[in-house]
Amino acid sequence: MGFRHERGGAAMRRERYMLQVARAMLALGVLGTIIAAVLHHHAYNASALDRWIPTTLAPLLAILLWRLLRHPDELVRIGRIALWLTLIGLTLPAWYVALTANPQYGQRLIDVLPPITAVLFPSMIAAIVYLPRPEGQRMALAFWLLLALPILGYLLSNPNELRSAAGMQLAVTLGPASLFVLLLVPLFQGIERKVASLEGERSRMQQLAERDPLTGLYNRRAGEVWLREAVQQHEPGVGVILFDIDRFKQINDRYGHAAGDAVLLEVARRCAGCMRHDDRLMRWGGEEFLALLRGVDVGVIADVAEAMRRHCKDGPIEPVGIVTASFGTALWEPGEPIEQTLQRADEAMYAAKAAGRDQVRAA
Repeated sequence: MGFRHERGGAAMRRERYMLQVARAMLALGVLGTIIAAVLHHHAYNASALDRWIPTTLAPLLAILLWRLLRHPDELVRIGRIALWLTLIGLTLPAWYVALTANPQYGQRLIDVLPPITAVLFPSMIAAIVYLPRPEGQRMALAFWLLLALPILGYLLSNPNELRSAAGMQLAVTLGPASLFVLLLVPLFQGIERKVASLEGERSRMQQLAERDPLTGLYNRRAGEVWLREAVQQHEPGVGVILFDIDRFKQINDRYGHAAGDAVLLEVARRCAGCMRHDDRLMRWGGEEFLALLRGVDVGVIADVAEAMRRHCKDGPIEPVGIVTASFGTALWEPGEPIEQTLQRADEAMYAAKAAGRDQVRAA
């Protein structure tokens, strides 16, 4: 459990992984189109379409890669544009070759077809993975229909080429193998739903283990982990604020435990509003709370504690009225056991209570 950030769930880790894969795929796309442009430029029998398409796609994919590096939140939109560019770049030569090939003049499709089938599977899978579910399925199907049908139609109408080794490989690749990818879509979606369900259950169990059910703050078990990690990094400026609701037993005795719970919940809410981004507030036990701060000095920790003290009594809490709390602060000294720091904060808190309550005392 890290101090500065919440634990990243599986969904967040998956998003980061998918972003990294998308960047790698775009980078490979740029490299592949550059290589294709160079090879077609030096090929004596390359058509104008073969020369033009990779030369055009390379800078466009490079722009998309640059955009994704700067704006990772646009992953879906950039992925959609890249897939449409890829679809157009693969479809045009596939139809052109299928319509213009003439075996009678030695122009066999299997001899002049660019290696577009190597890009078909990754494109179909990328469409399924990166686009919203219905759109991704339609895009994957469009890839297959627009690329496979003209080539398969040509091979069926030219049995001699179909029976060749290259023709059989094309037929299998664009036929059963491609359809197998489409049949995997329901399986992939089922696995994704199962993983999401397991992650949700794990998150719920984690929350039950480390959160206080009444206030929603971290409980003492989680707080002790935060404390240990804070001091293990041996960074100065770790401070704790220990505070206790004044006369809480009297509140329970006079108004009942439901009113006491309402006081705990409202005090937790008000004090949580005083926390900075890296601060942690936890219910330490009963009516006692602990705030863990990082990167502070004596003055900062005193200011935060004073703000919490003011917010505690900022308006009545029904049906009790104004509620106050007593605060003790302590700054961790490098090399000091964290238990000793807590002890000093506890002594300061009781000094505040002995001095009349509703005040902040430093260790």
